[in-house]
Amino acid sequence: MSAQKNHKKSQYTSRSKVIPLASTLHLSSIYFTLVFLSGFLLGAIRQGFIIPTFHLARSRAELIEMPFMVLCTLHWARWLIHRYEVPRVAKTRITVGGLAMGMMVVIELIGEYFDNGRWDTEGDKGYWIRKGAFSVAVVLFGAMLWVLMAVGR
Repeated sequence: MSAQKNHKKSQYTSRSKVIPLASTLHLSSIYFTLVFLSGFLLGAIRQGFIIPTFHLARSRAELIEMPFMVLCTLHWARWLIHRYEVPRVAKTRITVGGLAMGMMVVIELIGEYFDNGRWDTEGDKGYWIRKGAFSVAVVLFGAMLWVLMAVGR
């Protein structure tokens, strides 16, 4: 039983440090799902509690939420690296993060469109500031696995 467990745990790390595409997709899907669900929870708290209680505009509340999302991204990236023993290979980590970032961008664009019913660029004065900060956070999300490798984690 323990031999099967060890085999399952090490399926993402091989001696050559190259992981197959299916494993890369699996890891990036897990990473995307964990960060997306964290953002969904933070968004529900923002919409249901923070905005009504403090009478904040949506753009300001999203900017307040942004550092917490970056912390969630850092937490889940570290968890993924330790749990699945993601190799310290830049190509692998950039690929996993890049695929997860692509998933995030597609889902966020679809959500933005269905939330507003259109691409709303003029309805909110802080739209471009919010989208700029969001873009930085998404790039950090995609690069976090590589960043952790660069700083030695």
